[in-house]
Amino acid sequence: MLRISIPSYLIALFFLIISYVPATGQSFLQINSTITSDIYQVESLENNDLIISGTYKGKAEFGSFSRLSKDKASYVARVNTSGQFLWVTELDVVITDLAVTSKGICVLSIYKEKNKVDRTSSLEMKLTKLNLEGKKKSVKSICKFTGDLYDLHMQGILDNNAHPMACLIWVKDKTTKIDSETLSKKKYGAICYIQYDQEGNEKWRQHTEGGFNSFTDMHLEAMSFDKDNNFYAIGGYGEEAFYGSTKLITNLVYAPNFGAIDFYYKGSYLMKLSPEGKLEKVIALSKYQCKYTSIAFGEDGIMFVAGYYKGNNKEQLRKMDGTPSQPAPEIGAKVLPGSRKNQEASFLAKLSSDWNTEWTYVLESDRGNRVSSITVGNNRLAVTGFWVMNLFDGKNSFKSVENTSPYKSEVYQQLFDLDGNHLTTIVYQGKGSEWPKHIINKSNQIVCFGNFREEMNIGKSKYTSKGTYQNAFMILPKKLDGSISK
Repeated sequence: MLRISIPSYLIALFFLIISYVPATGQSFLQINSTITSDIYQVESLENNDLIISGTYKGKAEFGSFSRLSKDKASYVARVNTSGQFLWVTELDVVITDLAVTSKGICVLSIYKEKNKVDRTSSLEMKLTKLNLEGKKKSVKSICKFTGDLYDLHMQGILDNNAHPMACLIWVKDKTTKIDSETLSKKKYGAICYIQYDQEGNEKWRQHTEGGFNSFTDMHLEAMSFDKDNNFYAIGGYGEEAFYGSTKLITNLVYAPNFGAIDFYYKGSYLMKLSPEGKLEKVIALSKYQCKYTSIAFGEDGIMFVAGYYKGNNKEQLRKMDGTPSQPAPEIGAKVLPGSRKNQEASFLAKLSSDWNTEWTYVLESDRGNRVSSITVGNNRLAVTGFWVMNLFDGKNSFKSVENTSPYKSEVYQQLFDLDGNHLTTIVYQGKGSEWPKHIINKSNQIVCFGNFREEMNIGKSKYTSKGTYQNAFMILPKKLDGSISK
């Protein structure tokens, strides 16, 4: 697990917001594209080189490398400690997850095909292996999921051994198959978790189901493995959900002005599966308005979760029989406050070893904000997200550069101790900055990444994209060789 001293961690954060001479190329790394470019995932090698994955369309410039694609193309690239691209490899897949092992790079992908004539679709999961020089070694089909056109979804994740897991979500079951095997269920919505090895051999599977009507479909929001390869999943359900002999129940509410059930007003579950696929534990983590984006673990296995929720508009919410309802968003027994002007609010929470909520923290904005990623290292919790218009972190207010249409999004990064005490907030100003994330590299320094439109301001330095096109970016520490960390 990650270990770092407090001063070094703060220095690493400081390096994120000050600017350097452009020749160093180490504070702001940009993928220029004539249409669009993204970075979705970053992994750190032992020598602090970075393996990144994303997409681009049009002509994209990866340092001295140039790539051209009329359609959206996926890529994997390596960036050295000087912020230079060493290689860029195109892949004709839709990348879902990325893992770096001692033997090379594993890329998990899922591709969906639709047949509108017979109203069916199929999803195929593949595992592509690259060496550390970006050369393709092999491509292996892991599984194929087929069924109804509109009710079929597959998500995937790699465990600590880079073994793929397929998470299959569906409603109708008459034609639903995994490879040639028909999947069946007794209730409305269902999720099937299947763990494979790298050759596509099934190791185990687990099955969960929703209730008996159309409000009881299942959703999957955040997934992660802890250091012992236990699998954790957070998702949503309506009214009721079944996990073996365990049944979870929540009371559905809806907003009459919208005339339908809103996903935010359903319940959320937290589930743990052992490395052998045994259902270890499941609880109703929250009711009503919460949606989760991230799970992280401390060195002692303590869990942290993050997400966002809508403001508590008590006057509009109604139960199914039409009577007023006043549900408060909650995580475990901790009730979250209603946010300003019924806008989205981000939240953090620490769960104890028995999954009771120890503390919660809420970040509010006049026009919405979302946590994108959280990481734990040496008794510190690092948080990255984005916001629009005014941001409130409990003590301080931050105003966006511009609050007229089109609204600008701003990137924020926060630091907490593990008792929930807020230590600092850093703001990056930028027009259209979306889904920023971060990792901590092998020297325990923060690398922040995401995309932006038009401009991005880091300290006194301004970076621009071509016209209004979307460009990917990375914010790197000045040195990636560990010289500022012990």
